[in-house]
Amino acid sequence: MPKRTIWFTVGATLGATVGVWTKRKIDKTFNNNTPLRVTKQAVQNAVQFTKDVKAAASAGQTEKKIVATHLKKRYMGTIDQN
Repeated sequence: MPKRTIWFTVGATLGATVGVWTKRKIDKTFNNNTPLRVTKQAVQNAVQFTKDVKAAASAGQTEKKIVATHLKKRYMGTIDQN
């Protein structure tokens, strides 16, 4: 009989603790995800993505010019001044 009482107490305590923890986590998540905040985050992510794409395109163009210059020098013996 004492085993049942101990396991019941452990289970009830664990269940109550998990219930309180889950409620706090859900409340925190809902409070952090207001429509305005989600919209702001989406706009910031879109702006950052645009900047990253532009930087990658610029780096690609620069690298392309460098490679083209080296290839012209290697195979044609001239360097384009553009």
